[in-house]
Amino acid sequence: MAALTTLAVEAEGLAEELLMPLANKDISSALKASHSVALRLAREKLPRKKRRTLSGSRTDKEVLSSQSWWWYDVAMACLNFLGLAFKQGSNSGPEAKVWAESFEELLEPCVSILDVFEFLAVDDAICSGLARVLQSALVAMTASSAEDGVKRMMQAVLEKTRSEDAEVVLMALRCAHRIWSDLGIQVVMSLSEVVMYTSELQDHEDSRVETEVKAMVRTIEDCTGESLHDAMKT
Repeated sequence: MAALTTLAVEAEGLAEELLMPLANKDISSALKASHSVALRLAREKLPRKKRRTLSGSRTDKEVLSSQSWWWYDVAMACLNFLGLAFKQGSNSGPEAKVWAESFEELLEPCVSILDVFEFLAVDDAICSGLARVLQSALVAMTASSAEDGVKRMMQAVLEKTRSEDAEVVLMALRCAHRIWSDLGIQVVMSLSEVVMYTSELQDHEDSRVETEVKAMVRTIEDCTGESLHDAMKT
């Protein structure tokens, strides 16, 4: 993966066009394995009584912050490469098919990494590092997508806001917000998905979720020039 990342930097465009069709399935498998290993470690390390209820203090669940071996390095390498590679992507021209196939293969494995944030300490380097590369990868993948891909990305990310864990909800919102902040009107076709999911979160029990929803709504309103107030009430 380090070699792929080096090529993505040193041979911009050409590397991705040649490598992506060959690497898609391997990267997808690596991300799925990272997700699986992380959640298995979390289940093994979670105190037995918490394993049944997933209740209790937040620190009881932050078991992956000290269990980052393998899964974290793999996820970081894969997502970092995808963030660089998809920057060269396009939804038109002769290369469009390559990028669409890559998007199709990698969407679910990338978005599933959001599940891991349930078991990370919010203020440590592992959490912030993973959030950074995940957001960059999702933005780049969205930017290279046609209209249907944009909607599917936003749907997949915002579906995670229905998690029972507030940290997963927050990270999903931050990813969606980052997509809108970076791409703006380019993702306006996903507005109906955003309205549907954010409407459900306006009275969330965690005040941080409400704050993040309001911040994202302001960003969207700045991009579109229209108020979402009435749409979110219906």
